[in-house]
Amino acid sequence: MILLRVAHVDQKCIEEIAEFLLRERLAIDINIEKEVERMVLRDDQIVQERICILTATTKSLLFTIIDVRLCEMYPKEVMEIYGVPIVHMDFAQRRHLLDEVKEV
Repeated sequence: MILLRVAHVDQKCIEEIAEFLLRERLAIDINIEKEVERMVLRDDQIVQERICILTATTKSLLFTIIDVRLCEMYPKEVMEIYGVPIVHMDFAQRRHLLDEVKEV
C-alpha cells in the first residue's frame, strides 16, 4: 500500500484527478492541500511558488496504472507524481482498502 502524492499548480486539475481516482476506485480517500508554499532552486535563484498537493491511499500495484492514466489525461501538464510506501496501517483501514479499491 502507498500514499500517492500528486503536486500541481492548478487546483482545478488536482480536484479533477481526485474525482477520477475515486470514481475509478483507484483510491479510498483523497486529501487536498491548497495553496501550499514551496521554495525551489531554479537557475541559482530561490523561487517561491504556490502549489496544490493531493494525497491518496491506494495499492502500490496501481501506481503505474494511475501514472499512465494521468499522463494520458494531462499530456501537456507538468506535475509531480510519486508514491510513498505505507509501512503500518490500521487493520480496519487495510480491510477497507482491499474491499473498496479496484483489484489488480
